Amino acid sequence: VENSKGQVLLQQRSFDLKISPGNWTPAADGTVPKDSTYDETAPRELEEEVGLKGVPLIKTNKIHAKFEFGWRQVQGYTVICDWPLEKFTIQRDEVEQIEWVDKQQLLAEISGKAPHTRVYPPSCKMWPKLFNLV
Repeated sequence: VENSKGQVLLQQRSFDLKISPGNWTPAADGTVPKDSTYDETAPRELEEEVGLKGVPLIKTNKIHAKFEFGWRQVQGYTVICDWPLEKFTIQRDEVEQIEWVDKQQLLAEISGKAPHTRVYPPSCKMWPKLFNLV
């Protein structure tokens, strides 16, 4: 999720999750169930995790990436949304908080070129390619 100010919406994962607890990740992410598709799962996860629904998702890139739990195919999507943070409804059992972050600052942080206090999962290295952030 990006806005017209050049910011990216990030979520901090709940500290109770088994995978990457407390890490900052894209606004929504999830695993595609066996009986579903990327195109069905992406809008469902976006609505569940941050309350954004009925918006046109733009498919970006599909990549093969390694996570701490193994290799996965990952499909990226983007959407432009200019909501203020308080308009989003976060899924409290999965999302600790959300934050708009300047895209250039995010790129500098995940590349290790800027100091930051957010903790990102190792998979953040794929975000620029997955979401066309550069």
